[in-house]
Amino acid sequence: MGDGSMMKRNSFIDCLRGFAIILVVVGHAIQFATDNYDEIWIYKAIYSFHMPLFMFISGITISNKQNEWGKWIVRKAKALIIPFVVWLIIPWVFKRNWSGFLHYLLEVFWDPTITYWFLISLFFNHAVYALSRSFFKVKSDVITLKIVMIDMAIVALASVLNLIHLPLGIANISYYYFFYIIGYYVNQFQIVSKVNKITYKIIVLVFSGGIWLLLLSMWKRGGCVNVMADNSNTQILSSVMTMIAGRGVSYLNALFGIMMLVSMTDILMHFIPTKYTEYVGRNTMEIYLLHFYFINMINIGVFAVEIVLGVVTGILIPLCISRIVRNDEFGRLLFGR
Repeated sequence: MGDGSMMKRNSFIDCLRGFAIILVVVGHAIQFATDNYDEIWIYKAIYSFHMPLFMFISGITISNKQNEWGKWIVRKAKALIIPFVVWLIIPWVFKRNWSGFLHYLLEVFWDPTITYWFLISLFFNHAVYALSRSFFKVKSDVITLKIVMIDMAIVALASVLNLIHLPLGIANISYYYFFYIIGYYVNQFQIVSKVNKITYKIIVLVFSGGIWLLLLSMWKRGGCVNVMADNSNTQILSSVMTMIAGRGVSYLNALFGIMMLVSMTDILMHFIPTKYTEYVGRNTMEIYLLHFYFINMINIGVFAVEIVLGVVTGILIPLCISRIVRNDEFGRLLFGR
């Protein structure tokens, strides 16, 4: 999602962001429309890769000329942490009852998934990246075997965090930093632009989409994995091996899902106008922070109608609000602009 970066706009990145935030809104519209959302294929498909996709996009957008890491991380804090804190407070302002606020803050401290967890997780990924470059005195546009090994070591060591329940979702680094750093390398090596023939793009789309669909049949939300039939023989698998298998499926499924959507976006931009999707992509922060409120208002009782209305209102109303407040101080406070 947008995090206040002032780097030059890239229409491909904006379009990719646009598709990504639409997937987020569709997923949440399904959640609000039914209690059995985990049984719905499209919901499962979206959740298998949509948040790793945003981390991947954030890695892609790291500036090649970034070397002042202190100032950089301060900008990221202003763009991500301030909106995170502001939107913790806003619902309580409207409630006008602060009796449970401290308890709520404690809950968020231990489990930020009950609120806008992505913002703080993205900030932690930025921080790990900046600290690794600053500590080893590496420029952002320099790729050496040393820095590749450092990134591999960070990913490996961060996996240990998944075994520990840490506050503020710090353990999310164990999963999301992998996609963040993959995005960084895709940008550094200009991999997307090097696949420059439409035939090759279609081959990548079909290949990655096929693998993604295959892995999706084994993927379950929450890191579980449906690899083997439920019989007595499966009981010999230790919980550790099951966790590793589930983790592996999650990584691969998300990676091929990302490849699929990146290829699809690249192909679509060659054949159809994408200016509206790009516009949505330039306002992902506003949509992410606001869409819950409007989806939650839809209560018609007809599943398909609730999904459609939830998606439409969850995107259009935040876009309208963004047009009104984006250029003033209040908008910058709310949305990290």
